Amino acid sequence: MKKKAVYFLLIFLISFGLYSTIDYNVKNNTKFYFFVKNKIPSNIKRFLRNEIQSFTKYMNKEELVLEKINNTESKELGMINFYNNKFFNFTGPRAYLASNNENFFLITGNGLLFYSKLSEFDSNKDIKLKEIKTNVLEIFDKYKIDKTDELEEVTMVKSILVHNDKVYFSATIKLNEKCYKQKIFKSELNLDKMNFKEFFQIDECRTFYNNTSGGNITLFKDNKILYTLGDWKACQYLDKYPKNFCIEKGPQNLNSTLGKIISINLDDRKFQYLSTGHNNPQGITYNETSDIIFSAEHGPQGGDEVNINDLSDNSTEIKNFGWPIASYGEHYGYPSEDIKYLYEMAPLLKSHKDNGFVEPLDYFVPSVGISDIENYQNKLFVASMGDSVIEGDLTLYIYELNNKNDIINKKSVLINQRIRDLHIVGQKLFMFLESTGTIGVVNLNNLNLT
Repeated sequence: MKKKAVYFLLIFLISFGLYSTIDYNVKNNTKFYFFVKNKIPSNIKRFLRNEIQSFTKYMNKEELVLEKINNTESKELGMINFYNNKFFNFTGPRAYLASNNENFFLITGNGLLFYSKLSEFDSNKDIKLKEIKTNVLEIFDKYKIDKTDELEEVTMVKSILVHNDKVYFSATIKLNEKCYKQKIFKSELNLDKMNFKEFFQIDECRTFYNNTSGGNITLFKDNKILYTLGDWKACQYLDKYPKNFCIEKGPQNLNSTLGKIISINLDDRKFQYLSTGHNNPQGITYNETSDIIFSAEHGPQGGDEVNINDLSDNSTEIKNFGWPIASYGEHYGYPSEDIKYLYEMAPLLKSHKDNGFVEPLDYFVPSVGISDIENYQNKLFVASMGDSVIEGDLTLYIYELNNKNDIINKKSVLINQRIRDLHIVGQKLFMFLESTGTIGVVNLNNLNLT
């Protein structure tokens, strides 16, 4: 009997020690956790994540605690406060942030919605997130084709916006095996329960799923919102697309919604093109004072871009940013001889301006896994994901612009996590860090870019 008790105690202590070790390393994004995570094959990580996701909808989530875990001092940002709940590492793993005057909102990649009071982030304490009951999971289940589909190949939340007591979120939806559509859903704001209905959709079917879909939404002028639409790899999968599809039917074709940034009128839901020639614009922000749209766009193998669309001249011109004719990146697989045929259709010329396109404000070679973008006064904040610190991934980039929108200063702050989303409210910058399911908060009054 005593021997069994000793065995049981030993097993308990080993299990508790193992859990505590894992918990500490994941929560604090240690070098050990980062090392181990990068050694696990992506297919295994995806399998584990999908298995865990299947249980998240049944968990008691009425109140989750964002644990205040640590502070990090940055020369450029000042103090960065971190709040963690590992639950958010397994819900997409991505999440997106929004706010109104009183509340902070978070929606997960698989459609779970939470809120807290903004004022809670003024204290140095844990943050309580309350779940808002919604019909989002029911909407997603409606479009699920079969149980073998992985979540990210069925549907995925891409962005959230709160405006005038309305909540909007965008998502990719699988209608059938050969038709994926990009949709925006809308609900009246109610902290107890929200009933989302379809607000807008791209009528054009995307014939297969991939992650180059864009999908970000943000507030624009004249009671409109902006919506980014990726090219869905129009120039890569020739077994899925006809020859020359990427040029004739893709981002350079104004009869297609592929590779565009559009505005949508919130009253009549009519949309118009504002720019074309995009690959995968994941981030977008609008500066009302200067009447400028800034966007952050994934390149292929290199060539991530920070783009600027100046609307202040009141021109009706649809700006063209060049993809897939011009890019500072290369097609995936370069310099292999096997992909020479891609350059015949999509040459990726190394100047935009010289070929009649809008030059990016900045670009990255190699790619940094660029994601979201926000603006504050004369500054731009650009997030990156990826997994290579050496190549500039896992970093927050800060730009200072002059009154001609030229870059006069550029700083990089290593966050050491994948920065999925940025959100600015008041003087606070929020970052969703999907490597560990963490929210980072910065007081912009403490910026030091000298």
